[in-house]
Amino acid sequence: MPRRHGILVVVALVLGMLAIGAAPASAAPADGSYITCKQDTESTKPTYIVVGGSPIWVRSWAAMGKWTTNSPHPTPTPNVDCSTLRLHPKDGTFLRGWKAGAATGSTYEIVGGAPITVHAWTHLGHTSSSHPTVEKVDAASVPAAGASPVTKDGSMAIQGYIASVPADGATFGGYSTSAKAVTTHYQVDSLAHPWPRSAAASKETVVDQTSINACERMNCDPSGVIVNEYGAGDGVLHVDGWAADYPSPASVRVQLSLGGSAYVIAADRPTNYVAAGTAGNHGFSVNLSVVAGSYVLCGTVLGTAPGATIHPLGCSNVTVGGSAPGRVHRPRVKAKGAHRLVVYWKQPKTHGSPIAAYIVKTSTGKKKQVKASRHKLVLKHLHAGTRVHVKVRAINGVGAGRFSKSSKSVTVR
Repeated sequence: MPRRHGILVVVALVLGMLAIGAAPASAAPADGSYITCKQDTESTKPTYIVVGGSPIWVRSWAAMGKWTTNSPHPTPTPNVDCSTLRLHPKDGTFLRGWKAGAATGSTYEIVGGAPITVHAWTHLGHTSSSHPTVEKVDAASVPAAGASPVTKDGSMAIQGYIASVPADGATFGGYSTSAKAVTTHYQVDSLAHPWPRSAAASKETVVDQTSINACERMNCDPSGVIVNEYGAGDGVLHVDGWAADYPSPASVRVQLSLGGSAYVIAADRPTNYVAAGTAGNHGFSVNLSVVAGSYVLCGTVLGTAPGATIHPLGCSNVTVGGSAPGRVHRPRVKAKGAHRLVVYWKQPKTHGSPIAAYIVKTSTGKKKQVKASRHKLVLKHLHAGTRVHVKVRAINGVGAGRFSKSSKSVTVR
């Protein structure tokens, strides 16, 4: 008998362990239920409402119309393992903000983890009486577009979890308010800009078209980057990059300021600097003719939106190279009256630095410096019968160029 009893005990233990292993995992709390999290270490644990599979902090029962006397608030399910819940509410979840026991009038759809305003159910193909379930949340828990997500570090990792802007890479389409069909598709970049796209992604979220036009919960200021700026030769500065005005695919203009001069160029070239799938061309590339020297280069996007919206691209220090002037072409010399000759020449290549002066040298050993604006010189008090030839060189801020070839000899009268 004792041996048989031992066998029964072993069998019972094995069956128990199998039963435990086969037991289904506890289901996640349903949307609209109230919970507390067992990770919370405060003496009074925060309460959360589950929205889109994510815990949203209940800051105030009164804000949600659940008073402790006339309208008792629910008893939360205690010590739920919130680490098993979503970080952000599931895309496509709808919620409405409540304050002091009354709806604020704002309804939101979660897109990329962030709340996008729903202006009208009809824009999304619904009627006011037939639309998806909308969960109530404390209006204070819906962050402003420029706010950081409401989170907390350390032992308490759950405190809010509605993102302020759609997540990087979030894709969505906009409904037409007339045809109630998806007409344009967008993708959010790492700066929360909505880029129009030519094709839809699989299972793409659809939102209110007017929300996209108003750029709610997204960054729609003009933006861009000067990617390269460098001296590209004597007196040449190369600048390239990209610029755009969101969410329009239209090309924009960029103003470059350098040394007191301004250059307006179009950002309308194909470029690899922006995200793949971006509609339209937004690149720019230009070589500016600039006097050699050191400068501060600044860029500004001139947006296409009403009101001539602008956005700075920042400033950087640049150096434009230069070299001594090119060789002056062989000058011409003519006799002009008694004891006089006239010398003529043309400006050589400046090589990035303007001509400052010319040096005229005669075969008699005389030299004369001439202003940069002059291209001829009258030589006086020469001895009659003397044969004279002339050389000319140019000087700029970098140095002196080579002397020209000697002119043909001319006899002084």
